[in-house]
Amino acid sequence: MKKRTTQTYSILLASMLGVSSVVPASMMPVMAQTVRASATRTYAEGEMVSVNGGEGAIDASSDVSAFVGLEDFTFNATFTVTGSSVNSLFFLGDSTRQNNYITVYVNGHTIGVESRDASGAQQISGATVTLNDVDFSQQHKLTFTMDGGNLYRIYLDGEMVKEGSVSVNFSAGLFDSADYMGFGNGKRANGGNPYPLTGSIGDIELYDSALSEEDILSYHRGELGNAVYTYENAYGESVNDTEGLSAVKDLTQGSISVRYRINDPADGPMMLMAVSDGTQDRSYLGLYVNPASNQLGFDAPGNALFSGKTLDLSRYGKSIADTSWHTLTVTKADGGIRFYLDGEYLDQYTNGITSGFFNTVSSPDSLGIGYVNRATGNEMALDGAIDYVNVYGSVLSESEIALEHETTAWEPDQAPDMSNAYKSDPIDLYYTGYQNVTAYRIPSLLTTSAGTQLAFIDERNSGAGDAGNIDAVVRRKSADSDTFSAPITLIDLPNNGGSAAFTIDASAVQDQETGRIFMLIDMFPESSGLMDTSQLTTGTGYKEVDGEMCQILYYNDGTHAEAGVIRNVDENGIGHVYDDEGNDTGYTVIVNTGGASDEKGNLYKDGEYKGNIYMLRNGPDKGELVVLNTTYLWLVYSDDDGQTWSDPVDITPQVKEDWMVFLGTGPGAGIQLQDGNLVFPVYSANNNVGASQSSAVIISEDHGETWKLGDSPQTLRGYDRETMTGGGMLTESQAVQLNDGRVLLFMRNSISNHVYMATSTDGGMTWDSIEEISELNEYYCQLSVIHYNKDDGEYLLLSNPNVSGRYDGWVHLGKVNEDGSISWEYAQQLNEGKFQYSCLSVLENDGENPVFGLLYEDDTDGSFDIKYTEFDENFVKAPLITEELSAPQIVDSSAEIDGTDITVTLTFDQDIMAVGTPKLELTLGSEAFEADYADGSGTETITFKGTLPEGVKGIVRAKGISLEEGLLENIRNKGVDEIDLELYDLTRITEGLSIHDYSSQQSASTAPDTDGAAVNVLDGNVRTYWHSVWSDASYQLPQYVSVDLGETQEIYKVGYVGRYGNANGRIEEYSISVSTDGEHYTEVQRGTFQNIDGEQQVEFAPVEARYVRMTAYSAYGNGGTQSCSMAEMMIYAYAEGVIEQGDLTALNELIASVQELDADTYSAVSWTALQDALEDALAISTSQDPVSQAMIDSARDALQDAADALVDITRVKDKLAEAEALDESYYTEASWAALQTVLAQAREQMDQATSSREVTDIVMRIDNAMNALVEEVSDTASEAAVQALRDMVDKAVALGSDDAALNAAITNAQAVLAKEAPTTTEVVTALLDLSEAMQALNTDESTDALRKDVQATIDFINENILNDVEGLRPGKVEALRDAVQAAQTLLDDPEATADALKAANKAMTKAAQELWEIVSKAELNALIEAANGYLDGDYTADSLEALQTAIESAQAVAANENATTAEVTEAITNLANAIAGLEVITLDTSALVHEIELVNEMLANIDNYVPSSVEGLADKLAAAQNALENAASQAEINEATKTLREARLSARTKADVSALEALIAQVNALDLRAYTLDSVVPVNRLMTLLTQAVNDPEITQAEADDLAAQMQAAIDQLQPVSEESTSAEGGAQTSDDASAADTSAAAQSGMFAAVLGAAAGMLTLMKRRKGQKR
Repeated sequence: MKKRTTQTYSILLASMLGVSSVVPASMMPVMAQTVRASATRTYAEGEMVSVNGGEGAIDASSDVSAFVGLEDFTFNATFTVTGSSVNSLFFLGDSTRQNNYITVYVNGHTIGVESRDASGAQQISGATVTLNDVDFSQQHKLTFTMDGGNLYRIYLDGEMVKEGSVSVNFSAGLFDSADYMGFGNGKRANGGNPYPLTGSIGDIELYDSALSEEDILSYHRGELGNAVYTYENAYGESVNDTEGLSAVKDLTQGSISVRYRINDPADGPMMLMAVSDGTQDRSYLGLYVNPASNQLGFDAPGNALFSGKTLDLSRYGKSIADTSWHTLTVTKADGGIRFYLDGEYLDQYTNGITSGFFNTVSSPDSLGIGYVNRATGNEMALDGAIDYVNVYGSVLSESEIALEHETTAWEPDQAPDMSNAYKSDPIDLYYTGYQNVTAYRIPSLLTTSAGTQLAFIDERNSGAGDAGNIDAVVRRKSADSDTFSAPITLIDLPNNGGSAAFTIDASAVQDQETGRIFMLIDMFPESSGLMDTSQLTTGTGYKEVDGEMCQILYYNDGTHAEAGVIRNVDENGIGHVYDDEGNDTGYTVIVNTGGASDEKGNLYKDGEYKGNIYMLRNGPDKGELVVLNTTYLWLVYSDDDGQTWSDPVDITPQVKEDWMVFLGTGPGAGIQLQDGNLVFPVYSANNNVGASQSSAVIISEDHGETWKLGDSPQTLRGYDRETMTGGGMLTESQAVQLNDGRVLLFMRNSISNHVYMATSTDGGMTWDSIEEISELNEYYCQLSVIHYNKDDGEYLLLSNPNVSGRYDGWVHLGKVNEDGSISWEYAQQLNEGKFQYSCLSVLENDGENPVFGLLYEDDTDGSFDIKYTEFDENFVKAPLITEELSAPQIVDSSAEIDGTDITVTLTFDQDIMAVGTPKLELTLGSEAFEADYADGSGTETITFKGTLPEGVKGIVRAKGISLEEGLLENIRNKGVDEIDLELYDLTRITEGLSIHDYSSQQSASTAPDTDGAAVNVLDGNVRTYWHSVWSDASYQLPQYVSVDLGETQEIYKVGYVGRYGNANGRIEEYSISVSTDGEHYTEVQRGTFQNIDGEQQVEFAPVEARYVRMTAYSAYGNGGTQSCSMAEMMIYAYAEGVIEQGDLTALNELIASVQELDADTYSAVSWTALQDALEDALAISTSQDPVSQAMIDSARDALQDAADALVDITRVKDKLAEAEALDESYYTEASWAALQTVLAQAREQMDQATSSREVTDIVMRIDNAMNALVEEVSDTASEAAVQALRDMVDKAVALGSDDAALNAAITNAQAVLAKEAPTTTEVVTALLDLSEAMQALNTDESTDALRKDVQATIDFINENILNDVEGLRPGKVEALRDAVQAAQTLLDDPEATADALKAANKAMTKAAQELWEIVSKAELNALIEAANGYLDGDYTADSLEALQTAIESAQAVAANENATTAEVTEAITNLANAIAGLEVITLDTSALVHEIELVNEMLANIDNYVPSSVEGLADKLAAAQNALENAASQAEINEATKTLREARLSARTKADVSALEALIAQVNALDLRAYTLDSVVPVNRLMTLLTQAVNDPEITQAEADDLAAQMQAAIDQLQPVSEESTSAEGGAQTSDDASAADTSAAAQSGMFAAVLGAAAGMLTLMKRRKGQKR
């Protein structure tokens, strides 16, 4: 038992009628009676004023001046609201203007504050809070308080329900002239809505200051904080509190409140409390309950005032004949006795009630708690427990009583009767942090014909917003499985961090005829917003070429000139870019990847990566050519029940019109019509995106091959979606088809707060009608609707949020009537709190009671959890019944340790009653001990206190609650089922720690919120932190801090706390290493931290260590790969029992699957990483020692990450095999050699590949080299030519000559004939050579014989050479023809001499031989084409000039019909050398990027810098960003870097003036009268300087330090007044002494005034000096 003089209260948000509270109850501080600050003005004090539509409102305009020009303000009021729309509680404004006011209002379930300056601009943003569970028609207390330039807060019924920051004051600067102030109505010019109140208002207090929370809660508590007597925790015995009697015995009026329970409802009268004369039998006044007769009241024998004042509760429909906890309050005033039970007023006695209360008991000597002390007779002892007895000297108001009764005034909610219904508990299918993803949004749920459920979602990797790094994924649950698979990625586009190409808003449907599953989704190139017209443009991004719609690519160089279109996609998914003239530009694009690869859109030229066509901005993937920046519609499909998925198919050119900025899905699901057509809801927008959104559908009549766009229902409303600029939007929608063939489109809209429905009779191409469905609320949020049939008819089921603000999800069941109308007969609530996008699906339909699945967004805690639940139709139809109060569940726990004392706090999901001494059963290692109940009964938070076992280390765990000596239960006597909690880790090493070493630190500062020293990680303060160097780009991650434990210890865990409230530099990828000598470290764990506040722990197998090192490899925010931060690092020593064995099942399954993989399939480097992770996982799996779940999960995550990071090199191997199968003999030597070089590099590179992109790069280089192979020209001689050579050889051999020249010619000819396929060149050359040798031999040959030789040569040339001259040099051909013609002319001359004939033969031979000296120019021409492709590259001017010269020379050779082999070869050589000599221009932007990062971080912490030193910094940053994106030369980059660096280095951090503030406080604490005037004068002078310096943002650190040194010196030199100056006896001053003291004071005062003047002058000089420095 214990007595208390005041009561601990939980805060009531509901009224006397017991409306359930909107926020968890909390404990008010236990404090004595307090005196609140005095209000500046009060109105309707102690009363409630009724107001009806503003009539009866309080006009306080006469007091306006007191509240104009204020920085701070507080408004308290008690109110009710029964009116709709906006109800003003407080209004202050300029009534001559329409929009110059500040008002506190209630609108529906929303409390808000609106403040508008003279221009009408909003001054306070976001100052609203929606409380859907609060009944505002009941009485509530409200506070609005504002600390100007800092924050505002809103309190309701004692609970802070809203807090926000402000940069403005309350009314200072808000008004030019305010003339009206009122409560319950406003006053605005030009017909402005005054926001009239319908309800009541009273107890109004206005303050010209921001009240403390204590003062605010005092207003809300009212008299509850002023109990004159309190007794609590009476359990198991009666108490006579004679000490407390004096507080109550003389009361003539007041109130009694008792919270109690009984053990046996059949018991008779039992006294709760009584004042009595214990020496008498019948002299007492007591408050009693009688459960057996269901009565309560006063028992006061012979006391006419109270005797018989009882109530039979049956008359009021109430009962106390139970063991539940009850709160009973009785008030006694001069005019009546009023009874209240559990928050409800019961009745009163007024007849004959006069003054008097406990003072009516004569000579009392006893105050009985749980009984009445009397001389003889029944003491009416309570068989039960009393939580508290409160006695007040005043009559409590109804709102105060409601507040006190909150705990037991709980009223059960209505819940569906589940006796014949089914609904599963929601599971979090996707949630923040799942798969290390930041957020998920936009659910789409599809049940396939095989019974498989597919749950599609936006995987939003860079935040919950509608842009950024967003991928499309799906989780799959087959019909024979109870769980969903891990996410399958459908589309993953490249990203530059948060800036990315992305997909959003999935919608799915299955073609029941083909089985194919389609998923339609919006696609955006790299941009930052859905429907952002500052970035997006109209159009489709396609044009028609030769009857084919081709995607257009544009130069990404600022000109945005059209570069070409993508065509001719090959079997490998590679498309080629052709210009307007049909020429291949040399660019290729990966159009299809065979799955969800982030390589889709990758651009190559001549085998080299040139960025991605969807990436528009500066970054590693910025495309040289890019698509049109507009919205696209992509379709992916699966033919195997959702296991694998196709590449995206872009259907944009089929359905989007050129005027559209946007055409996107109505996310959720599509439908298949009765005729087999597939339908997806979509909506469009023109350039006026905020006013033109229009619903429609797209339709496929050929199973998804082609699509067309239907009309919009906007047409029925008289609007053209192409041109409309207002009139109401129809946006995201969902469609169903009725049995009669009609298609219904249910639409989100901006027209009303109800669903709109359009009807089509032609499958959605046009619309016949549109109507508002008044039964279905719609608060501008996507909805879901499905159609199904059952034995008794046709039905629709619709889900959406039912309350404004997207709260409270409901499902609505509509029955389709015979006439085609829909009766929405049933509705059921699905959740409380936020409910946003959702998607329904029919899971099973037996014709009687179908089962549905629902995937929906629950954003109640702000994190967009994607929940999945199942329910049947009976659930939707289930009637509501009163639900029971469930057993309490623990929702939070904590422990504090002070020496050997431990305090444990348990927080429950409901209020808990605790009486007696219930005990919390605890363990520490193998030791068991208990903690006794200490405080918190009647609240959600219960506290226990105990003593730790001595000398034991380990983890404190809670294992149960012992009720042998007390009770711990809810108000319906339900206790806690099970407890197994980890409360406190005593293994943390807190002594002997020091910093051993660190890689770098930005500064040596130990100040809070400063990029400081490594030592900060051990100071226990999360506001101080270590930051590695970020101001010098030469410092890069990894960075580390090592802690010295002081001695070698066995450790098993390390804790990490990131930078508080700021993501910049928080460690992402980390490793933990340990050492015993401080030099050689062994890694014990590696992983990834989350980007959150609070401690994150890393467990590993126990290991001996003296030194522990935390290493950061990457960081969040602006840290990236350069710098990192850490607030705290904790190390934990191993102790027995600290590691509990976890579940190895999932890890072992993963190990088994990994062991089945084939090493040959993957790159060596990725396979090695997998084997390392596998080795670590096996060590965990086979450990003989316990391994915790955290260790198991870490090993599994690492192994899964390594498996996911495996790089499949099959494509490289396949391409190598393809290349190696080629025949060298078919290609020129140079092109073959080039291919072999690329193949050799590929064999080496593939084993080092760490990404699929690298594999693709290798494949593309091989492919490019193969395409560059030049085939040798085929020149096989004809059989006639070969036979002619044989005949000539036979003729020459027959001569039998020994002439050397002839025999050499014969030998050469025979060698040619010996070849399997001699070329024409070889045959002709051999024949001509042989012919010439024979002619030279036959010098005496007759003219007739010579004529025959000449004729034979002419015939041979005509038949074997001149009959096919294609590919031969025309000039040489003409020369040969001339020689033949000359020889023929000579033959025709009978006078031709032998010498002339010989000369003619020789001329023909020579001309023919020259003809064959030419080689094919194919290789040269191919090289020229390739070389031209380099001219647009980023190369130095000199190397490009050399290349241009070589190209021109080569072109001249190629154009020369008579070029020789030597000339062609030389041209090839020179051109190849010029290409090899190209020098790449690399615009080195690293320094500029680094400067931009540094300045961004500075601007994020701008308040840390001297304002004048950072003036214009944001403009310089913008200029630098522009240079980064658009600079054309290194000089521009360097200049931008220099300018930004100079601006950054010119910035000065504000001086740390904490030392000055400390000195000011020190001086203020001194009594300077105790020191001599001479020593005080310097202190006073410096005091002024210090006071002004701490408020001077321009002061330098040196100046601050100098002032601090001066002041410290002045303080040190203070001289006490000598003892001789006071009287020896220490008595009072004489009049002379007093006169001297006054003189001294006057002297000091005059001196101080002089010092002030001097100080002001010095400060001016100081500022001037600072100005000169700048």
